[in-house]
Amino acid sequence: MVDRKIKWNLNAILIGVFLTLAGWSATAMADQAQTESKGATDVTTYVVLRTAADGTETTGATIIDIDLQYCRSGEVPSAKVDAAALGTTNAAHLDNRAIEIDATDQPGLYRVDWPDAAFAVGVPDVTLSVKLTGSFTVHVLVELSPPADVVEINGDSTAANNLELQYDTSGIVGDTFPATQAQVGNIATGAGGLSALISAFAKVATEPETNTFTATQEGDGVYHIVEDDSPNTDFYYQATVGAGGKATAFTWDGYIQSNGDTTTVWYWDWVGTTYKQIDTLSGSNSTTPVEEVFLVPVGATGTAADQGKVRLRFLSTTTTAIATDRLLCEFSQASQSVGYANGRIWVDTNSANTNTVSFVDGVADNPAGSWANAVTLSGQTGLTDFHILNGSTIVLTGSSDNYSIFGDNWTLDLAGKSVADAYFQGAHVSGVGVSTAEVHYEGCDVATMSVQLGHFDFCSFSGTVTHTLIGDYNYHNCYSMVAGPNGPTFAKTAGQAVTVQYRGWKGSINQTGLEVGDTLTIGGEELGTVDLDSPAGAAVVEIRGIYKTIANVGSAAVNLDGAILAADVATILADTDALITKNVALANFPFYMVLASDGITEGTGLSVTATRSLDGNVFVACANGVVEVSNGVYTIDLAATDTNADTVTYIFQAATAHTRVLTFLTQ
Repeated sequence: MVDRKIKWNLNAILIGVFLTLAGWSATAMADQAQTESKGATDVTTYVVLRTAADGTETTGATIIDIDLQYCRSGEVPSAKVDAAALGTTNAAHLDNRAIEIDATDQPGLYRVDWPDAAFAVGVPDVTLSVKLTGSFTVHVLVELSPPADVVEINGDSTAANNLELQYDTSGIVGDTFPATQAQVGNIATGAGGLSALISAFAKVATEPETNTFTATQEGDGVYHIVEDDSPNTDFYYQATVGAGGKATAFTWDGYIQSNGDTTTVWYWDWVGTTYKQIDTLSGSNSTTPVEEVFLVPVGATGTAADQGKVRLRFLSTTTTAIATDRLLCEFSQASQSVGYANGRIWVDTNSANTNTVSFVDGVADNPAGSWANAVTLSGQTGLTDFHILNGSTIVLTGSSDNYSIFGDNWTLDLAGKSVADAYFQGAHVSGVGVSTAEVHYEGCDVATMSVQLGHFDFCSFSGTVTHTLIGDYNYHNCYSMVAGPNGPTFAKTAGQAVTVQYRGWKGSINQTGLEVGDTLTIGGEELGTVDLDSPAGAAVVEIRGIYKTIANVGSAAVNLDGAILAADVATILADTDALITKNVALANFPFYMVLASDGITEGTGLSVTATRSLDGNVFVACANGVVEVSNGVYTIDLAATDTNADTVTYIFQAATAHTRVLTFLTQ
């Protein structure tokens, strides 16, 4: 746009020089430029028409003889339109209309009204042309700037959004933002720098009340009114300032009735365990509120089991009503050395802390005492990471989507709540978790639970885990916590096609409820018994690594390629320990064969061929044939020529059997 403006201005200068040399005014042909917002409506321009013959102002033009046309940058020009006359110079906007302003005092000046289509969004500028036979044609360049609705500042939309928030009365929470007047008003006027709302109320007798103590939490003209109980009025308000907080004053807004009555004000001394008077207030017949500040000493703040509690008492034997609009407990906070360490809210359900003061409670050295309070602090601070102290028990009370909860040796009950995209570490997990996105568990001990789209790393299992939703489930480096030959059970909800991967699994495992469309991969170097619970459908099952046995295959399609039966490893190890003597015959060498269909069933009645490779050379037939013993066990007499190498590999094959490969180092 800068280049185009320069070009227009240079043209105007050159034309002006030419006209000056010719004796005409330099403004006779000067093209015009102006700026409008993209999408502007009812745009009017004023142009000066000059006679081409001598450069003088054109007056008395017939409006219908004026041609109007516009060309949007990069687009085809609009169709030429004959101008129509406006009724008056101050008439309402009408598209493609024009009028001469004043032929005597402003000769040559004409008003032109343009259609909205000329200024629609999509191009950076538009050129407006006004043509009259016998006069110079006037071209007006209109730059189309974005509307004043600023969406970015220096390319940053966040900055623009924050600026808008600062001026729509909401203010912004954060050290780098200005505060609203209401937020500034929350700064204590007494000796403390923080203020706490009233959290409890108690009265001695049955004094009538209007509203509850929660009405004191806002200065909105809604009063908590306590009337006399013939004739006494005796009650107290309680605030909580948290661990490290020390109350310094109460600021009270309200009124006392009636005229001539008095009310004494007291604080509870937690050290002396008694009330101590700090002021006397006089009543009136007015309901206009007044503000009073009651200073309190250090002893007004509770410790130990009453940590952070502060009480303000009102007592009268004459007053008819005590009305409180707002009551704040001002306090100062001792500096914290830890705070929300690692950006987490800390939770110890064995602690007595019931408070939820931001940056006071839920910190590492003053953990929240309940999960409910931790969630409240999360809402106040914006933190969604939590650290659960050892021995704590957490029962989820609401959605925990996107939470990250760390810890070790703590108990978690999912309680049927949503945990989409959540992360759990070091917990003893049980219950039902609801999720449409993957949930990550790491280093957890899992009992009986229902899971949707779970990802488990380094977890142990002892009960039944049910996969309840179609999708992927991943178990990496997990293991059985069931003693003996049995293992945990992994079930699934019928009709939900699942893909389950057990990578690096250790121990036995039971999988129930498999159907057509399900896919399992079970791999590990220490697999125990893999029990498939005889599925009726042809679920796809991949076994990898070293396994003890596979039970109850049913109709499942089991692939054992690359898998190794643990018994074979034991045989190989035993045979390797015994060693074969190089170039010495060995009679009745035993080996075991199983059917290829399941890798388990003993291969009986097989016609087994035996070949051997000496020191990595090609396989050739062994000198003697194979003899069946029973129950899948066969023997062969190895001749000296079959052992005459440092390394010997034997392959035993049969048409329907799993191929047996054995390698030995001779001695």
